[in-house]
Formats: sequence, C-alpha cells, structure tokens
Amino acid sequence: MYKYGLGFLALLSLSIGAQARPRIELTGSSSGVNSYSNCVPRIATRVVAQPRSFTRTSAVTPLGQQNIYTYNDSANTKLEERTVSYSAWNGSQWTPAQVQLNSVIEEQARLANIDPLIIEIIVKHESAFNPSATSGVGAQGLMQLMPETATDLGCQNAYDPIQNVAAGTRYFADLYRQFGDLSLALAAYNAGPGNVSSFGGVPPYSETQNYVASIAGEYISRRKKRGA
Repeated sequence: MYKYGLGFLALLSLSIGAQARPRIELTGSSSGVNSYSNCVPRIATRVVAQPRSFTRTSAVTPLGQQNIYTYNDSANTKLEERTVSYSAWNGSQWTPAQVQLNSVIEEQARLANIDPLIIEIIVKHESAFNPSATSGVGAQGLMQLMPETATDLGCQNAYDPIQNVAAGTRYFADLYRQFGDLSLALAAYNAGPGNVSSFGGVPPYSETQNYVASIAGEYISRRKKRGA
C-alpha cells in the first residue's frame, strides 16, 4: 500500500478532497494483544472520487489477467525462514520479542486460502520486512496499514507482526475475491477498490501501475521458479 507512503497519491487525494485508498492501519493499544484474535473481518468498501484529469479509457492492466493459487494448490506454502523483532506488550510493559515471519504468513494465508508467496512479496515491497516501518502518510507495519480500514477490521496494534499480517492478508484476499484478478487486487490494495471499479481496471496512476507490475511480475517469476 502506497509503498512507504506513495506521496504522489497522497497529494493527489488531498487535492481532490478524497481518500486515495482505503489502507489499513492497526492503531496502538495498551492491551498489546500479540495475536489476531481481536481482528474482526468488517470490510467497508468506499467509493473514491476520481481526479477529473483522468479518463476511464486510460486504465490498463499491465500484465493481463493473472490468477493467484489457493493455499492448497500453491507450491509455495513453505517460505524461506525469516525472523523479525518487535516490541510486545506483556500486560504491564513493552518488551522485546521475536516472531518467525514466514510461519505467520503461511498460517494467515492458509486461513485466507491464498498463496503465501503473494503475501510475502507484498510485505517485502511494502516494508522490506520491517515491522516498525512507518510511511509519510501514516501507514504502519509490515503491510503498511492505514487507520480507517484498521478500524473497520477491529485491529489494534500495527506494529505487532501477527496482527498486521492477519489483517493485511485477509483484506488482500477479500480484494482478490472481489475482483478475481491478481493485477486488479494489487491495484485495489494500492489505490483503493473504488478507483479500480470506477476506472474499470488498474487506475492510470504511475505509482499504482508500477506497484502492480513489480509485485505481479515478481510473483509470476518466483512461482515459475518453484515449479508452480
């Protein structure tokens, strides 16, 4: 989402008085829950106003229609081991903690019935696997989640890797089920589902098109290398 802020779309959304995309943010909480048990799947799709300078005919899907494997069909259910450090709340104070990120992604992908590989690649592009990443527009954590959608999801701590990946994975899987196409789901994750619906494809924003081409291209390439 916005890869570290997507300043271009942030400025664009301010200029038209509309939210560029319904990102997810998991706000900090004194409860410091280190699981996804408090994440309630309440997705609110918002229609976003469009900039007048763009037309629907300029929308494109860079790589054409592409599908994502389900969890069981994927050859990528086991990812490379990766451990990340973060601060966990133990009920009275924040303490250093670690979590095996690949296991978190694999579990959340299993629950969402989606290929773990695509989630790993999104995390890589969004935060470079840094649970403490914060963008210039306030997106937080591994999957760069924003406040309003986080509220819709009922999640609390953006910097908790388990909560962050749980919410982000479920949200992306919902977008894929909504649009039925990898490129369109990625575009919706980056620019908002309202933009994708209004333009009838990947919106003609250079940031969004680069985001889609980069992540979808890596996914297809790595999937082939794994024999999928």
